[in-house]
Amino acid sequence: MATRTPLCDHRQKLVLTDGGVRCSADEWLKAHCVNQLEVLQSLQEEYATLWEQYEQLHDKSREIIATLQEERDQKIAECENLSLQILKVRHRGIEDVDKNNTEPYLSELETVRGEYNKLVCSYSRLKLEYEAVLAGHQCQLEDMKKEQDLEVSSLLEKFKLTQHQNDTVYNVHHIRRLQKLNSEFEQKVEVVTHELEKTQSEHMAKMFEKEQVILEQSECLRNAQSQIRALEVKCSTLSRSLESAQDELTQCLEKQTTLQAAVEQARRENIRIVEGIEEEKAKQKVHISSVELKLSEEYQKLKESYDAMLNEKKEYDTQLELLNETIKEYETLNANKEVELDTQLQALRQSEWQKRVVLERENTVLQEKLAAHEREMRALEEKSKSQQTTLQDHVQELSTKCMALEAEAASLKAEQQHQNEKQTEMELQILMEKNYKKKHQCLQSQYKRLLETKQQLENDCAKLQSTVCALELTVSDANKEVAHLAEIHQQTLDIERQNLQDENAELLRRLNEEELQVKQLLNALEDEKKHSKKVCRHYKKKMMHLNESMELARAKQVKVEEEKESIRKSLTLDTAKLKNQIYKLKRRESEFNILLQGGYRCSGGDVPGYSMSKQGNGVLSFADEDSPPVIAQPPSS
Repeated sequence: MATRTPLCDHRQKLVLTDGGVRCSADEWLKAHCVNQLEVLQSLQEEYATLWEQYEQLHDKSREIIATLQEERDQKIAECENLSLQILKVRHRGIEDVDKNNTEPYLSELETVRGEYNKLVCSYSRLKLEYEAVLAGHQCQLEDMKKEQDLEVSSLLEKFKLTQHQNDTVYNVHHIRRLQKLNSEFEQKVEVVTHELEKTQSEHMAKMFEKEQVILEQSECLRNAQSQIRALEVKCSTLSRSLESAQDELTQCLEKQTTLQAAVEQARRENIRIVEGIEEEKAKQKVHISSVELKLSEEYQKLKESYDAMLNEKKEYDTQLELLNETIKEYETLNANKEVELDTQLQALRQSEWQKRVVLERENTVLQEKLAAHEREMRALEEKSKSQQTTLQDHVQELSTKCMALEAEAASLKAEQQHQNEKQTEMELQILMEKNYKKKHQCLQSQYKRLLETKQQLENDCAKLQSTVCALELTVSDANKEVAHLAEIHQQTLDIERQNLQDENAELLRRLNEEELQVKQLLNALEDEKKHSKKVCRHYKKKMMHLNESMELARAKQVKVEEEKESIRKSLTLDTAKLKNQIYKLKRRESEFNILLQGGYRCSGGDVPGYSMSKQGNGVLSFADEDSPPVIAQPPSS
């Protein structure tokens, strides 16, 4: 039994004459159907190419969106790196800010903008081309439909004209040939319908993939919007961090002012210490001069009482030796005290210098640590507070030490004066007692020894004169050495003062430079903030344009889908119409065959409408008149 299969826009063209059926007409019909099938296949291929072009455009748009997202991420990372670099530059105290750093970024932005505009232009051009191709394809489909309708109408008219000429009897071999061709044609129609079903399934799968792609694009847009919001949040956080950094800079400036005040206090204390040392040296010089005056007075007294104190020469020699020893001891003590004071001053200066170095290192460490996170900034603020307290403690300790040194110097001066007074009193008492004793003895032995000691006294006077000259020379040498040492010490003090002044000038210059750098950094931060805001606005505008373009693309896709659905519906309606027409043609052909075979059987004695035998000879067989006819297959050759 042959199955009933639908055909797509095909009509059989029968050209019948009184002599019989012309095979050329049936062949022409089949060729025309094959041509129409080829046209449909070509249209399907064109539709597939258009679909591929649309997919390519969609892939390009996705690539463009991905590149834009990557560029946006890169710009975000660059902004973050720039913010970190700016913070590092601000806290490490870099002298000059490179203004040319923004030029490559601006050039990159211009190149990106140009590429983006080119891509937008290419995308719009491809869209226009796609729309033009779709319009042309629709026009071609409409023209093909009109041509097919005209051909079908012409075929129906010809078939109606040829129906009146179907009363004659035809050849059985020709009928068998037609039946074979009909079966082959039905097989081809089955293959074509199977291919159409496959194409429809593939088209549905592509539509499903397209919907998935649209969903993915919508998700990408949502992600982009969320990223834009995150960027806005980051911009707000950056503005807040800038405000906090400005507050921190003001705090750092206040700290610098406090440090400058502390440095000035230390300078004043150093000046006071130097002035105290100079006063002590002046007092020591006055004391030495007073001692020298006392010695000169005693020497004059000795000269005046030379005649009366001949017997006291040895005692005076011993006293002079003792005085020389005391002077030497006093000089050694003074030298030791000066050395100790110098060592103490050097130690104080070294300690102050070390503390300054430590403070500078701590300042550098603080400046390096300020580039860390906000939590680290708080910790660093606490550390800076603790360091300020330590600095204040150090300053207080230095002030206490200076006060203690001043108190010690005053106590030493008082002790020295007290000791000197005691020594002078004790020496005077001892001298008075010895003088009284010796005077008593001398008065007893004076008369006896006057004559004996004249010559000795003369010799002793010469010796005394020589010793006095030697003492004067030693005193002058000691005075010269003291003056030389005082000059050297004063020169060292002047050099140290100049060094301190130079250091103070350098510190002031550095502070001024740091203030200028801070101002420049603040200006650069403000400019970068404005630039980042402009970039964010530009990206927002770009995203708005992209959203609008995506919405337009979605609307166009919806329109295309509606058009495709309308084309599907029209195709399904056309296929249904063609199936009905094919079914009618088959029915008419079967009726025509029945009529032919009925005439043949009537000539042989059979009656139409009942079951016929001789199915092997290609005769129809059917049980009732209402059932559709079924063509029996001819025997194999």
